[in-house]
Amino acid sequence: DIPLPLGTNRIIFRATSGWGNNLYLDNIKVDEAPLCPTPVNLTTSTISTDSAVVQWLNTSNSYEIEFGIHPYYFTGVANITNINTNSFVFQNLSHSTKYDYRVKSICGSNLTSNWSTTSSFTTNCSSNNFIYENFDNLTLASMPICWTAINSHTSSGFVGVHNTFWPLSYPFHLILW
Repeated sequence: DIPLPLGTNRIIFRATSGWGNNLYLDNIKVDEAPLCPTPVNLTTSTISTDSAVVQWLNTSNSYEIEFGIHPYYFTGVANITNINTNSFVFQNLSHSTKYDYRVKSICGSNLTSNWSTTSSFTTNCSSNNFIYENFDNLTLASMPICWTAINSHTSSGFVGVHNTFWPLSYPFHLILW
């Protein structure tokens, strides 16, 4: 931190190279440091079928989180408040589900940061992951979470989503053998 005197201040950029004193800059913006810094470096760890731990970097004493199932359309209203550490354990989540979240700092009465960038995580698959699918609108690229499409013959059989002329569920079906 460099304290600057009140009034007009100048920032000087200097560059020297073997090709002369050429320096090109564009769209430079200088702002005051925010009074309430935005949380950064959101990470997720210890993900299970129904919980996940999220952390972030910041030095505030209190935080709020807004989260929901992906794609979540953020409203700007926190649905988790009064967090007093820079981590949080989401609990009672649905398995095999992607969630979006963001965090903001609460630095005092009427003083909050901007919302952080959005981060996401996906809960683990359940061992009894049931799916009902007639495969009519399914492609290999759009297989549900926790399903794997193997589009080739293997020693254990063939699994794939096929467009077929066979008299099965038109236009697609799943073959397992």
